Amino acid sequence: ACSSSSPAGAVGTLAFNNFGVAESISFATAIAQQLTGRTDPATAALISNAFAFAQQFAATQGVDFEFKPSPQELDRMIAANYAATSTSIWKFEQDDLDSSQRLIDALPPSTPRLFAEFAGTHTAPVLLDLSPADIDPRLELLLGAGERLTLGDPELVESLANDIAQWIRPGCVPYAQSKLQFLPPAAV
Repeated sequence: ACSSSSPAGAVGTLAFNNFGVAESISFATAIAQQLTGRTDPATAALISNAFAFAQQFAATQGVDFEFKPSPQELDRMIAANYAATSTSIWKFEQDDLDSSQRLIDALPPSTPRLFAEFAGTHTAPVLLDLSPADIDPRLELLLGAGERLTLGDPELVESLANDIAQWIRPGCVPYAQSKLQFLPPAAV
């Protein structure tokens, strides 16, 4: 039977990220390269230099160019104050940006944890499916009508969406079996 919603106070995370700015810069470079298909060292250097410039500029203006709270502060806050009734975590197998294990380690031992892992990287839930005319009508003239520009894996996104929908409204997604599994307090 379809229930109205997940248990009150339940929290879900998807591709949880808890890195500082310095670590995020190198990860953002890798993601930008993955999305653009430009993996040459010059592209990596250009992106990295742009972030470094922004960080230096912020410092000259007296602005702290770091996330608040810091990753370590957030871990301590979770350990001391986390009050969710349960935590569901979805991650991707090849996700270098994922900090789910840190989250699991920081959770109070009494917090029930559910975990599901899907194929893919941090950008796996990104799905774009456009006709050339959606971008520019002239592009459709160049590529032809009926062509599609697709980024992402529609089957993976549908499976993930069904899993999350099943968590939000248990029993309401026909034929969907959730991948979420309960973890013992110190697992994964």
